Parts: sequence; C-alpha cells; structure tokens
Amino acid sequence: MEAAPTVPYTEHTYSYGEVNGEPLQMKVHRPENSGSAPPCIIYFAGSGFSGTGMRLNGKKMAFFVDRGYAMVACPYRGHRGENSGQTHFPTPLFEALAALRYLRTNAETIGIDPKRIISMGGSSGGWYAVMLALCGSKKFRDAGLLGGDGLDTDPVCCAVNYFGPQDFELFEAEWEKHRGTAPTSDKGYFKFLGISAWPDDLTQVQRASTLSYIGPDTPPIFVTHGAKDAGVPITQSEALVRKLKEQSVQHEYHPHPEAGHGDYQFTEPDWLEKVAQFLKKHVPVEK
Repeated sequence: MEAAPTVPYTEHTYSYGEVNGEPLQMKVHRPENSGSAPPCIIYFAGSGFSGTGMRLNGKKMAFFVDRGYAMVACPYRGHRGENSGQTHFPTPLFEALAALRYLRTNAETIGIDPKRIISMGGSSGGWYAVMLALCGSKKFRDAGLLGGDGLDTDPVCCAVNYFGPQDFELFEAEWEKHRGTAPTSDKGYFKFLGISAWPDDLTQVQRASTLSYIGPDTPPIFVTHGAKDAGVPITQSEALVRKLKEQSVQHEYHPHPEAGHGDYQFTEPDWLEKVAQFLKKHVPVEK
C-alpha cells in the first residue's frame, strides 16, 4: 500500500495549459495544518524523457507533506508513452516553466507561498528540477529557453536532483563504458533531443545541458546519486557538482555507495531526512 501523509491534506488538479485541445495538468497535495501558505515542491518523475502522467512517489509525498510542504505532481510530455505526442526538447521544458509560472500566478487560489517554490525530480525529472533552478540566468534566456518572446520566469528557491542526467555530451562519450553494446534505440537522450545519430554540430546538445547555465547566481542545489547506477552513471552528478563548485554555488552532494538507479535507498527515512535538512536550511516551513 502506498504511503500517505499522517496530517490532513487536500488534493486538487489544476490545468496550467493546453496542447491540441488537451489540458496540461498538475496535482497539488497541500497540508491543511499549516499556519500560513506553505512552501511548495514541484516534482518531476523519471521516464527516460519519454513523458509522464501525474506520478508521485508516495513515500516522498507523505514525508514532505507531513513536514508542511505542499507537493505538486507535474507531468511532462516526451517522445512516447504517457502524455507524450512525440514531443522533443525544448518544448517539454517550456511547459515545465509554464507550470512554474502558473503556480506563482495562482498561488493564492492554490494556497501556497509563491516566493518559496522548490523543484525536485528523479532521473529525467532531475534534469527538469535543475533546469528550473537555472531559468533566471542570462545564458538561459539567450539560449531561447523561456518559451517565447517577452516571457520571464524567476528560478525556484532551490532544487533537489535525484540521479538526473545533466551533460548529454558526457553521456554519449561514456555510453559504451557504462552500457556496453546496448543499441542506440535505448538512448533516451537521443529521442529527447530529436536526433537519430550523434551530430557534428553540438549546439543543440550543449543547449540542453544544465551545465551550460550554472553561474554564481544559481540557487542552492541538493544532489544525490547511486554509485551502482547503470541507467544514469554517477559521473553525471559528479560533473554537475564540479560545475557547482567551480561557480561557488551552494550545494550538497550525497552519493550512495550501494544504490543503483532509483533504488529503495533514496526513499528510506534517513535519506529523505538529508533532503529535509537541506530544505529546512534554505526554505523552512513557517509555523
């Protein structure tokens, strides 16, 4: 049975956009014992960039709602599967940013604090979580990633990245080392980028890398990864952490020596508590 919060909470579904007549929706789980509008975690599940429905890990949801955070399941479209429609970068990122804007614009109705929004995600969802921390940078804007002329988006207060891919150029360089003779058709990042072969011009590849936008103004980022991850190698998080250090960005890095990709260790209470302490430091719940 999925874990559920022990505190009273409500669930509401909101439509933050529309594509081809179909709504883009998110589901908000809001604790009702908060003395004021609570901070909000916008969560992106993993899917190999194929697209997700409104999936939300029950243990994470219960853990953070119990601690006073609203938890939002935010789907994203991808190259196949749920909610997809053969959509490639950067369109799903535009839609994730639209979801963030919607939360801020409608915060009073939703019952959250628009100034205290956190992004969190696992695997490909971790990429989205980090991108939402970078959307305030000039390089991000100059790369045309805000989704349209005149759009603006303040970054989240901080981000939590569970074993997400960050540098697709590095992923490609290490593919055989980590994945052996696995076929190109397994490369979710090829499908996400809309390519069938590795390009000579890496502009689009680098445009999709979170490392391209990290700077001194990047908000704090929590990074965790399993040393035995065969899906997204830990070198992805190591590259992210090196860049964060280089740019003097506040961060925490917690590699797990025994965990693989998305393993149970990341939802154990002691590991969730590491995230909770990070959030308490940067976006505390007001009592």
